[in-house]
Amino acid sequence: MSIDTVFALVRQHSIYRKTADWDKLYRQFKSYTDTAKNPFQGFRWLFGQLSDHHSSVRHRGKRYQNSSPTPVGREDVCRYLRKQERYNSVRIKRFGDYGYIAIPSVGGDDSDIRQFVQAFRDSICRVFKPDVKGWIVDVRANGGGNLFPMMAVLEFLLPDGVFGTVRGADNELISQWSLQNGDAYQNGKPETTNGRSCLKKDLSAPVVLLTSPVTVSSGEMVVMAFRGRKNTVVIGDTTGGLVTSNDWMDLSENTVLNISNGYVADRFGNLYKTALVPDIVLAEGYNFENLNQDAHIRQAIQWLDAHRKRK
Repeated sequence: MSIDTVFALVRQHSIYRKTADWDKLYRQFKSYTDTAKNPFQGFRWLFGQLSDHHSSVRHRGKRYQNSSPTPVGREDVCRYLRKQERYNSVRIKRFGDYGYIAIPSVGGDDSDIRQFVQAFRDSICRVFKPDVKGWIVDVRANGGGNLFPMMAVLEFLLPDGVFGTVRGADNELISQWSLQNGDAYQNGKPETTNGRSCLKKDLSAPVVLLTSPVTVSSGEMVVMAFRGRKNTVVIGDTTGGLVTSNDWMDLSENTVLNISNGYVADRFGNLYKTALVPDIVLAEGYNFENLNQDAHIRQAIQWLDAHRKRK
């Protein structure tokens, strides 16, 4: 796969295609890659010129990406949070009357996804009974991945129907995401196939979502899916701001392009182009080793308690 072909695909599909001077970028790109020992390093430069922190090119096992800068003064917190991320892990807990669900990053093929959803649901149903009075959904260590299994786990807290859309550079509709009969769909096709959850729909239950600077991509889209839901609040820190939807293109056996091709809108059509700011800002006090001492969870419990008293 030639670098010129990959460059052309970036130019054709990038969400930033309308604002870039592509002829100038191509001349500079070629000037670099024609003499570079590893020409694919040029894509890291190209994405930097586009201020695109979400796209990447994988070639022969290496990824070329313009990584997001860590917020100044938040290096230690972000380093700590990234250590908490677990691939396909299931972490649930009960705090008195409240259920706690940590949603991790999710990857894998279709069979892995089905197994992830089912294992997560089974664990929730073993721990939680119908007398749960509220929910804490933790995406603080969610670094992205496949959104649809995450939504299939949480579908019992959200109504069926469209929960998000993707709009391109011309505001054209690229994708429509929805929930139906327990599964997540994209453009009317099922992305999960687990059916209804063991938990019945509970659209009135109070929900707290926890966020951090490490919450990015599909982690942020989980939060978007809850926007406008009654009895819901977001507590924590501003998210990482990788709010574009990406399209994976397998270009050859050795080359994959992951291109930011659109912005996500919530169920009400509100488009998101920047990081998500929580309703209640709480930047410190992370304690994943002892969740009972975690300041964000304590704040969530206080909000849930106060919400119940108001009812």
